[in-house]
This record gives sequence, C-alpha cells and structure tokens, in this order.
Amino acid sequence: MSDHQQHAANGLHVYCRLRDLLVPRFLARPLAWCWECLVHPLLYRGRE
Repeated sequence: MSDHQQHAANGLHVYCRLRDLLVPRFLARPLAWCWECLVHPLLYRGRE
C-alpha cells in the first residue's frame, strides 16, 4: 500500500472527508470509528 493510500485509509482522514461532504459530526464520528475498527485492520493485516 502506498503512502498516499495509507493516508487516505486513515480514520482521521476518513472523518475529515465525511465532514467535507457535509456529513454531520454526530454521524461522521461513529462512521470513522467503525472504519478504524472494522475496515482499517483488514487493509493493514500482517503489517504489525
């Protein structure tokens, strides 16, 4: 995974992009949290 892809897959980056799309904070925060807990480990498995 390239540095740019890693940056784009970061939970905080996901949160910021959701806010850029005018997703309310009360929805963007749990969505970004779910991303960090569910999707992020799949993308980075085997990297520890």
